[in-house]
Amino acid sequence: MELSKDYDFQNSNNNSVIVEEPHILLEEDEGKFNKRVITLYGMCMKCKQQRSHYQWCQSCERKQCEENFVNWTSGNKEIDKFLQDTQLNSTKPQTFLEWIPFEKLKNINILDTIPGNTRSTIYSAIWKDGPRMSWNQENVKYERIETKVAIELYNDDDDNQIKKILSELKIYLDCHAQYCALLFQFYGISKQPDSNDYFIVKQFPQNNSLADYISQNFDNLDWETKLHLLLYLAEDLRALHSAGYVHRYLHPFSVLVFDNIGNSHGSSFNNFEDNCFCAIGGFSRCCKDLALLNTEEISGWQHYMAPEYLRYKTYSKASDIYAFGMIMHTVDTGYIPYYPLCIDHYLTIDIVQGLRPKISHNVPGGFENLIERCWNTEASLRPNIHEIYSILLNLWSSINRNKRLNSLNSISLEFLAADNIEYSKTKSQGTLSQKIEYNKPKDMDLSNIINLEPSEMINFIRKKNLVKFINKDELTTMKKIDSGHFGNLSVQEYWLIMEHADGGNLRQYLKHYFSKLTWDDKIRLAYQIAEGIKFLQGEKILHRDLHSGNIVIHQGG
Repeated sequence: MELSKDYDFQNSNNNSVIVEEPHILLEEDEGKFNKRVITLYGMCMKCKQQRSHYQWCQSCERKQCEENFVNWTSGNKEIDKFLQDTQLNSTKPQTFLEWIPFEKLKNINILDTIPGNTRSTIYSAIWKDGPRMSWNQENVKYERIETKVAIELYNDDDDNQIKKILSELKIYLDCHAQYCALLFQFYGISKQPDSNDYFIVKQFPQNNSLADYISQNFDNLDWETKLHLLLYLAEDLRALHSAGYVHRYLHPFSVLVFDNIGNSHGSSFNNFEDNCFCAIGGFSRCCKDLALLNTEEISGWQHYMAPEYLRYKTYSKASDIYAFGMIMHTVDTGYIPYYPLCIDHYLTIDIVQGLRPKISHNVPGGFENLIERCWNTEASLRPNIHEIYSILLNLWSSINRNKRLNSLNSISLEFLAADNIEYSKTKSQGTLSQKIEYNKPKDMDLSNIINLEPSEMINFIRKKNLVKFINKDELTTMKKIDSGHFGNLSVQEYWLIMEHADGGNLRQYLKHYFSKLTWDDKIRLAYQIAEGIKFLQGEKILHRDLHSGNIVIHQGG
């Protein structure tokens, strides 16, 4: 498909609809006695009909569309009817799909394709007219502004091409018909006149995929931002599931990240301090969530596929939830699941039998619990997307409330401590963009090690190369800094050599620096101590001598 021609700008007429400002009232929510704000969109001053959306009169828009039908055609009766029906039934700007003449597009360039995506090709372009999304309050009408857009061209023959386009747009409209709504915009359909290829025109993702965004910005992401990104994605998936669909191909490369500045996606929790939001990038693999077995093969990105699909090839909303849990893990760690293991027959079996990625030891408890519930082997025991959205909103709101009101609570304290911990962010451990190589670890039998004599233990450690043995001659400038129960050093004994704690022990550290410590510092210290105890108890080890004198401080971390 050749998409390189540039055409002159052509102006188009834009009829206006006179509207008045919306009113606000409070109403009880379906007998639950929960107050919520209901926006009444007011009355159109031109036709005196109730508006269906903010600054959108369905009656007047329908009349304008009918008058304009004679001015355009796609050249395909099925597409014409679909777009005409869509425009006549549109209740808001987001569901107003247009026929976009190819000459209205310029600067068309191919973009990098999604890994594993052979179904379509993605381009960027400039839509010279732009969508009717910018409301001019002074002139009381929508205005078009030149806009950068994305083009999705299905790699198929003409009949299947049109079928896939209309199917994806129908899913998009069905999601907007629910109480929920999708966060990014489909604009309409266009056609390359030389090749007769039809394609979808939609909102351009300035930050590419979620995988790209995390790979490039992970070191600068705090927990408030991570939770907000996941909330946006949960809101999109909630709209999809509410409309009765399953996504079936949810992973960080199928989720797109958009600039949030000046965007009117209408999220129910929108925070204008955010620079971006993420949303599901397409619906070409979506299908209705039916009780029947879905045996269609879905290739690629098994990292995010649920065990029931890997085993039985069945897919449901719960399978999307499993994938969402894997995306939560990716947002938390910055890594793809199961690194450095590649996807092969052995790993697939391990996943079916219960293998899951290791969760960061410093991840807040509420977040960890939600991930583990999403990963449950039993699909029926996973939370639905409405519960996930509610939990994420509660976690994010706690942090945001603390930020705005300086009001600490147990949730915000936990995330604050996690933000203050120095993470190991070495990208050599496996970033999202790296190719994974398989290196299956060998099992080590440690069942009898507890019964070994000290000399046998040393030999075992030497043989297995579990630690490095250092000759005494390699050590210089030894200085005694503290005393303990073990007496003086002897050349006949083995010494345990560890990193020097430049802050001394906790007792000494508090004695010298207590007056300078902020509550953030104290919380961070307490959290790190708790994490150390948590690790020991997780290994079924009791310390039995825990006090401030044997807790050491590394001032660098």
